[in-house]
Amino acid sequence: MSEQQLRAVRIGIALNSPGNTVIEEQYTTSPKVFSEITGSLIRHGAEIVRIEGDGLFFQRLSGLEEEVDLIFNLAEDIYQIAVPLAVSEYHLERKQQYPACTGAKAEGHILALNKSLARRVLDGKLPQPQWWRLNPGEYPPAGAVEFPVLVKPSNEGYSIGVADANVVSSTADLTRSLDRLRERLKGVMLVESYLDGIEYSMGLVGNVITPAVAWDLSGLPGKPLVRGEDLKKLDLTIPHAKLVDDPSLAAAIGTQVATAHLELGLQDYSRSDFRAKGSEPVPCYIETNSMPGLVKGDSVLPWSAARAGVPYEDLIGSIVSQALKRLPEERLQELDTRGFDEAYDRMRSLASHTISVQGRDFHLLMPRN
Repeated sequence: MSEQQLRAVRIGIALNSPGNTVIEEQYTTSPKVFSEITGSLIRHGAEIVRIEGDGLFFQRLSGLEEEVDLIFNLAEDIYQIAVPLAVSEYHLERKQQYPACTGAKAEGHILALNKSLARRVLDGKLPQPQWWRLNPGEYPPAGAVEFPVLVKPSNEGYSIGVADANVVSSTADLTRSLDRLRERLKGVMLVESYLDGIEYSMGLVGNVITPAVAWDLSGLPGKPLVRGEDLKKLDLTIPHAKLVDDPSLAAAIGTQVATAHLELGLQDYSRSDFRAKGSEPVPCYIETNSMPGLVKGDSVLPWSAARAGVPYEDLIGSIVSQALKRLPEERLQELDTRGFDEAYDRMRSLASHTISVQGRDFHLLMPRN
């Protein structure tokens, strides 16, 4: 097929519309991010179809008038896993390997969403705080926990259930905190040594690692102990964020980011969070988000990428460029992917350092002055 005959990439955006009663409100897709991503994809030459990422996603995908080449997965919570599962089922039923789906496979999302499982996978590979996993109704044995500790749910995102009140220094307070959380949330709880130093967040797209973002919580209004649910609702995350401009520290955190991404079996993009103990230079691993927020200017990954000179449209295009690589060659040859490939090339060209993790080179972006 000649270059003139190449057709536009058809992308189905899987989302959870506001009003979905199965999941918490925080997990629904905002019209803002849907509009931003749609606009970016169209500017790269794509054709867009909106698909509700609910329990009927497989039927909706099968009922499209024209097959799509790619699913851009914005569905969250249970549907974050359900969408790639439905895409795999679609492959099996149609005996084909398209559409591709952005982000992790279902197994990767399951690992990342379950913080205690992720910690087990990464045990001995990354520095971590001491932690304890508690099943529903379970409490730590007497004398097992070294205080102070932070209590939080193992399977929630958006810092749901994370609050200053859950930083406790006695067995009695630990029991009360667990009981209080269990009145609201079900499932496994995580108890971890409380880390009181700088908090960091750092993401990657493909082989490009974006600048590390840092928060000194002692300098925030009210001096919160954790970057929890209330703090995020008050929109105090990005306004108080700083960028790590020390190449050695950025490389150390970036090595952890890439290790977590690879060990958890993630794809295309992710973001991991860390926190230091006191003034120790190397922070401890806290968790990985297998599908981090993509709100322009408000989410950590696009905000940090922009500070390294990466336009939002190039960030979104780069995610798609990675997912398109999983299409079979005969399908890929039909498509005009130049806009996405060029977006990723532009982003990678901005890297100033390279680190090697498990034999794979990652290109490290640093903030621009």
